[in-house]
Amino acid sequence: HVSSEMGIRASLIPGFLDALITPETSNIFRLAPKQSQLELAITDYIGNRLGVTDVAVISDIAGYGLAAAEAQVASLEAAGANVVYRAQIDPAQPDVTPDVSRAIEAGAKALVPWTVNAGLMARLMNTRATLGWDAPIVGHSALGSGAVPHTHLRAHENGLDPVCRLLLEQTK
Repeated sequence: HVSSEMGIRASLIPGFLDALITPETSNIFRLAPKQSQLELAITDYIGNRLGVTDVAVISDIAGYGLAAAEAQVASLEAAGANVVYRAQIDPAQPDVTPDVSRAIEAGAKALVPWTVNAGLMARLMNTRATLGWDAPIVGHSALGSGAVPHTHLRAHENGLDPVCRLLLEQTK
């Protein structure tokens, strides 16, 4: 929280869930883009860049993941996409194979994860690769954080996955 001598109180938050911003909390300054900005960017990328209409949306079971996934589904459907599979996963769930398999069986051509849990994102990526599913994973900006690629790459240190092998060689 930041307070001034004039009695104005403001908060700086790293999060971006739109539902948290109300007239009473309008003095909150975001350090990240709004959730709706991410939703629209994801929806646009899936529909206009990838040309994909059948999408799986998987979130964690935290309030943020659930609320963000709900808004993402609404954004995708408003743009004409079909959310063919939707799931909520406990971030501590060690094996996401059943969930990813159901997304594949439902005909999803892209996967949108809503979680900030690096381990869950890495397990989704690893399972996707293990099952030979080449659908793109499009979504949350945490996918680009250092923790997710590091966790994902550690699972492939044997170098058998060609993409991971190249990435591992670059990090040496």
